[in-house]
Amino acid sequence: MNHNNSINISITLKNLIDGTGHHYWKPITDVSFVSFEVYDPSGKVAYSFYKEGTRIEDAVDIDTELAVYPGEWRYKISFAYTTNGIEPSDMKFALRYKTIFEDDIQWLVDNKLNKVY
Repeated sequence: MNHNNSINISITLKNLIDGTGHHYWKPITDVSFVSFEVYDPSGKVAYSFYKEGTRIEDAVDIDTELAVYPGEWRYKISFAYTTNGIEPSDMKFALRYKTIFEDDIQWLVDNKLNKVY
């Protein structure tokens, strides 16, 4: 971020199941969960979403706004869940600038899109 701005955060979840079924993770945990965090430039959590166990079975549809300021912001998504193998499961996490500035676009191109990790 090169300016004070806002980002819109959108989260949707549906047809996630806690328990047995078709695994979409290496079973390193006994708990099904979904976690999404946004970190400010100092590394502190600026926004957090977490559900575990049978709570992930409830459909989620969140749209919220987060004020941001100059610096490099990061996000982290973690999850472990099952499905019934019939109905498609769906997770969506989206961040979108409320107002995008040319220098932010150029920074993303230079530092993220043109880098090989």
